[in-house]
Amino acid sequence: MAGIEAARRGRRVVVIDHADSPGEKIRISGGGRCNFTNLNIAADRFLGRNPRFALSALRRYSQHDFIDRMNRWGIAWHEKTLGQLFCDGPATQVVAALTRDLAAAGGSCGWAAGWGMWTR
Repeated sequence: MAGIEAARRGRRVVVIDHADSPGEKIRISGGGRCNFTNLNIAADRFLGRNPRFALSALRRYSQHDFIDRMNRWGIAWHEKTLGQLFCDGPATQVVAALTRDLAAAGGSCGWAAGWGMWTR
C-alpha cells in the first residue's frame, strides 16, 4: 500500500517481494481467507520501542480506511471472533486488487528468487 501511495504521488516505484509471487504472506493469512484487519485496533495494543508510532500511523490510516478500500474493490468480507475481519473468498482477491492498484498508479512488482531478480 505504501508503494501504491508513493506511485500516485509521482514517485518511481518497484515493490520487491522475496517470495515466488507477490503478496504470498497475504495469500496464506487467515488460512487463505486473508485476515485483513481487526475492528478493535488501538494504539495501546501495539508493542515497540516507540509507543507513539502506532498512534501516529493509525491516525493516518485506520482499519476503517482499509475496510472502505475492500468495499470499493467489491471484496466481500465478514467478522469472526473478537473483531477479526476475513475475506469471504480467497485472499488472492486482495493480492490482485493491490497489484492492480499499484500498476494503475504507475508502479510495478518485482520478485527476488535466489540470486536473480525480475519484474513484471
